Amino acid sequence: MRICLSVVILCVTICACTCKQVGYEIRGTLSGVKDGTFVFLEDVFAGKRADSAEVRDGKFVFKENEELKEPKYCRLIVKGEKLNPFGAKIASFFVDNSVMEFKGVLDSMPAILEFTGEETGVKVSGGATQELYNEYLSQIRELRLRYDVLRHRTGKIFTTKDKQPEWSFEEKLQMEGEMRELEEKMYRVGEEFVKAHRESVVIGQVIILMVERWRYRITPEELNNLFGYVAPELSESELMRNFKERAKKRVHQVMRGMKYYDVELVDTGGNKVMLSEHVQPGKYNLLDFWSSGCVPCRKEIPHLLEIHEICGDALNFISISLDKRDDRWKKAMEEEKMPWTQLCNPDGFYGVLKSTYSIPAIPFSVLVNPEGRIEYVNLHGTELDKALVDLGIWKH
Repeated sequence: MRICLSVVILCVTICACTCKQVGYEIRGTLSGVKDGTFVFLEDVFAGKRADSAEVRDGKFVFKENEELKEPKYCRLIVKGEKLNPFGAKIASFFVDNSVMEFKGVLDSMPAILEFTGEETGVKVSGGATQELYNEYLSQIRELRLRYDVLRHRTGKIFTTKDKQPEWSFEEKLQMEGEMRELEEKMYRVGEEFVKAHRESVVIGQVIILMVERWRYRITPEELNNLFGYVAPELSESELMRNFKERAKKRVHQVMRGMKYYDVELVDTGGNKVMLSEHVQPGKYNLLDFWSSGCVPCRKEIPHLLEIHEICGDALNFISISLDKRDDRWKKAMEEEKMPWTQLCNPDGFYGVLKSTYSIPAIPFSVLVNPEGRIEYVNLHGTELDKALVDLGIWKH
């Protein structure tokens, strides 16, 4: 009898050890959602819906019985009566052959246009791949929170209820310095994580987040170095190839260390000129892209005027308007009275600027060093001041 019982126990143990989860099951809890709301699971790279479920009593389930050949990077989308396609809520995570748990609060989840990949209002657990990704997010969470506090203090994040505190110039510079240190720490954490987990597809998304945060500062060489850590056998996986392709697209065309693009523009007299005719070799040049109808651009001009007065001849200013109408451009120039070179691209965001500087939005700036190479991209406010101080061209 004892022998038979032992055999049964042994068989059950062997079965438990050898049987593994086939496919996935995602058990979801979502608060703040009405019954009948549908949630969708999409494969981010395949661009197609993998599953859908109806929320009942704040719960839903996604289930796939076929085994996944490799983990997938998916996103959950919540749509409702009051959520238009651009306002739909979103959360992304890794899915593998596991039983997983999703917990979310609808109001805290980002909308599609706000999504950065760094989750808010969501917790996804279960599944070795996602748990490893959670480990990375936990490593940078405290650094990111400290960074966001400083970012708020320096006036880069405001709501209509906020009032910008009066910080001294020295205090602002100190906060900018602390933010840069935190950025460097986050980059190092990401790089070390990639090195330590070179055999996991998770590092592909980690690199994507690094590119998103440092898209104007990371160089093609640095990006190649990051993907160089990927284990050879993993680099051929479909998911890792997708991550690499996306990372290359996310890196901006204008990056630190590159030579500035020489493009044909129009001067105030209507003459076609090359940008290089106005860039002064041997000194720093600030290329400021703006337009007459851009309110943030116009609000930034008084600060640029102040910088121009402080830096003097050490910094050569070149403003490049994206106005398509000559009369509006010239009217704005007369109103703003900027005492430096004024050029215009009549094609606006398109034409020669689209294929070179690929400007996502204005105001947009490029700081070119004395050797004609890009030193900084898209700095504004105290961030620009700090850079000029560090370069020794800000004359107190």
